[in-house]
Amino acid sequence: MDKFKIGDDAWSDHYGRKEITVPCPVCYGKKTVILILGNGDQIETPCDYCGKGWQGPRGFITEYQYVAEAKSVHITRIEQGITAGGVDIIYQDGSHIFHRLFSTREDAIKAAELRRSEIERDEATRAEYIKAKVHKDFSWNVGYHLREAKRCRENADRHERMAKLCKDRVEK
Repeated sequence: MDKFKIGDDAWSDHYGRKEITVPCPVCYGKKTVILILGNGDQIETPCDYCGKGWQGPRGFITEYQYVAEAKSVHITRIEQGITAGGVDIIYQDGSHIFHRLFSTREDAIKAAELRRSEIERDEATRAEYIKAKVHKDFSWNVGYHLREAKRCRENADRHERMAKLCKDRVEK
């Protein structure tokens, strides 16, 4: 990383998620699907997958993908502080704060790609950890479902008693 002065132009490494639209994986953009009934009849019906929460099917769904890009920065302020890790330099472009700036767009994009790949690797690692520790979830689930089954049996018994009381009152 280079050192910059107030008034210099530089590049920041930016990464994050970007909303994209892709064709619906159920209707493939046609907005309708064919439902085959048990007797073989076929019915064309609006696609509920890309239409949920909307005024009907759209033919596409929204997904998010990671992007890495460089953004141009015009330095308007520089702050320097001493931390346990050494000297910390903070650059500002108006109200935006940057800890890392690069002299070329290409260097900023490389750094953003590296950070993006680290995030994707962290997410994959987290997903694998969750899969590997799945037995912990099962023990909680067992306790939860046993407790709920007991509660449901108690509710069913209470409702049967109440129904019997109502029936007895009607018969009197």
